[in-house]
Amino acid sequence: LIVLPYFMGERTPIWDTSARGVVFGLTLDHGRGHLVRALMEGVGYAVRHNFELMQASGLSMQLPIILIEGGARSSLWRQIIADILNVECAYAASSRGAPAGDAVIAGVGVGVFRNYDVVKDWIQHSEICSPNPQNHARYMKLYAIFRSLYPALKDQYLALTEIV
Repeated sequence: LIVLPYFMGERTPIWDTSARGVVFGLTLDHGRGHLVRALMEGVGYAVRHNFELMQASGLSMQLPIILIEGGARSSLWRQIIADILNVECAYAASSRGAPAGDAVIAGVGVGVFRNYDVVKDWIQHSEICSPNPQNHARYMKLYAIFRSLYPALKDQYLALTEIV
């Protein structure tokens, strides 16, 4: 079961306001738990898409990736992200959230902060998730299908938008 989580259009890296959510592969054998997990995995695949662009750009990343707030409260979701990205992820139970991150980005931009290291003192993480190689291999097969769905549906998204 694969979900395209484009329920409000899609921003980076697709940039398509006409994109919509899709549940692909649904059968009568699937239940609520399958749908919830597929939603979590769909978000993980979307993160992977952006992650690949970061890697291709040559940007350096410091590991583990820190997961905060929202879905990161779920240990299952954190493991799904670690498995899909194939990197260690850590959970920060208490964080200052996106507004603080925005302020740091602006502060670096205008010279208030020399660099982003200022946040190291703010974040304490625990519960490191290591990727499971077998899960990662399976997710990469499913990710290939995930990536093929948007291009296959792009014209239909636009047609639907024009109709409604």
